[in-house]
Amino acid sequence: MNQLYYLDNAASTPLCPKARDTLFALHDEHYANPSSGHSAGREARGMVEVFRERAARILGWDPGGVIFTSCATESNNLLLKARPYQRIIIGSTEHGSIYMPSMRLQQAGVTVDTIRVGKDGLIDLEHLGELLREPADLVSVMAANNETGAGRSICGVARLVKEWQPGTLFHTDAAQAVSPHTWPVDTKDIDFITLSSHKFHGPKGVGMLLAPPEFQFLPLLEGGGQEEGRRSGTTPLPIIGSMVAGLEESMANRGDDFNKRCNMFWDRLREIPSVEISGVRDEGAYWIANAGFSGIRGDALARALESRGVMVSMGSACSGQGKKKSRVLDAMKVDGKKGHIRISLNYLQTTEHLSAAADIIHDVYKTYALG
Repeated sequence: MNQLYYLDNAASTPLCPKARDTLFALHDEHYANPSSGHSAGREARGMVEVFRERAARILGWDPGGVIFTSCATESNNLLLKARPYQRIIIGSTEHGSIYMPSMRLQQAGVTVDTIRVGKDGLIDLEHLGELLREPADLVSVMAANNETGAGRSICGVARLVKEWQPGTLFHTDAAQAVSPHTWPVDTKDIDFITLSSHKFHGPKGVGMLLAPPEFQFLPLLEGGGQEEGRRSGTTPLPIIGSMVAGLEESMANRGDDFNKRCNMFWDRLREIPSVEISGVRDEGAYWIANAGFSGIRGDALARALESRGVMVSMGSACSGQGKKKSRVLDAMKVDGKKGHIRISLNYLQTTEHLSAAADIIHDVYKTYALG
């Protein structure tokens, strides 16, 4: 059996040891329902608040605005359906959980405008300025793209939005932007941030929406009134705690050393003739990139790599296992004649491991590419 080289971390990351240990410890020691009125329930509820404060501290947010959800998709939908909007502006390469609900709102009569991106995947700030000549209720721009890793300084984008239209709410989907290099250091101009645990070495099934504590939502889920009535449903303490552990570890380990390993890997791929690497920028998620190869289809290359133990994808894992044409690459106007795959790394992978994976990609391309 081939050794596994998992290069699809934008789809999901492995649990880091601290997140795994936290998950099992909380399952064993704090299994009571946090909404229960007895002492075991109160103790569990207290632990939820401890983790809420830990998350707020590392993210630079008011704990009262940290809302626990099931995933980034739920968080994005919660925001878009939180109140009636008349006009919203979104990036043309947003994740489907922003794009598709926005298109549904458009069908219901909401004005939805999309911001152009360049060939580098970065939003066109001049075009954003043109769109903001008229008032908008909400602007949503992702901090790092899930297919290419591309992203501008989200603090700078938010600041421009507030300068042009002070009353406009600003949201960023930061599911792929948890690192000391990509996280917004100043959140004063950002009203909402979306996060997803399994993108930063936490468990699946839990995420966050960061919001102003006083913001009034029309909740998607009603019932027990958890999360101050903003998101009902049994509060899953074990995976919340595990998520916060993964968050802390990713902020600690997705730093300069990891950046160097990523750069080594991308440099190795650039040695392949005619390869194009999109999305690798200091302001974005430097561990995610789209790679275009001449002389081979993306699906054929992905299958050949899988046969050698290298797992990559053709795009977002949320869009039907990569079978649909990429809206993101279309918006970037990338070369459609090349075969494109998404490659994404994680900080648990060593230089030797990534170097071996690069060797296999070189060998597979040399074996199967035409011309």
